[in-house]
Amino acid sequence: MDSGTVTALVAITMVAGLVGTLLPFLPGLVLILVAAILYGLSEGFGGIGSVAMVVIVGLFVVGSLVSLVFARRSAARGGAPTTSMLVAAVGGVVGMFVIPFFGFVPGAIVGLVLAERSRLGQWSAAWRVTLHAAKGYLLGMLVEAACGAAMFATWAIWALND
Repeated sequence: MDSGTVTALVAITMVAGLVGTLLPFLPGLVLILVAAILYGLSEGFGGIGSVAMVVIVGLFVVGSLVSLVFARRSAARGGAPTTSMLVAAVGGVVGMFVIPFFGFVPGAIVGLVLAERSRLGQWSAAWRVTLHAAKGYLLGMLVEAACGAAMFATWAIWALND
């Protein structure tokens, strides 16, 4: 495969990964990381490629961890125990089957609201906890998207200087 085709395929995969950081049906940061690795294997890492890969892997780790930590901490601040968060995760998975591609977030919200309603006995308290968790999830998603964009930009600098 010629260099231009490889570069185009990597760019398309990375754009799909960026979409995946905002929509939970694609493993966004994973796609971007794998595309960068495949680019390096195809085109060679070289000096700038090696530095770029270190930066890309670092951004991947930060984006992945921060996203999870923000959602969990925000939910905990709102009072949600781990069991409720697990119910939310199960709700998210079920939601993906009920509403393909876009059902994770609504499913997780429904799961968390129902778990908290069961635990607290009040809808208003359940929604308050759910809103805390949603804020953390959205903030984490934005950080993940920013890391994905920085990963893409790092690769673009690499590809342009290759």
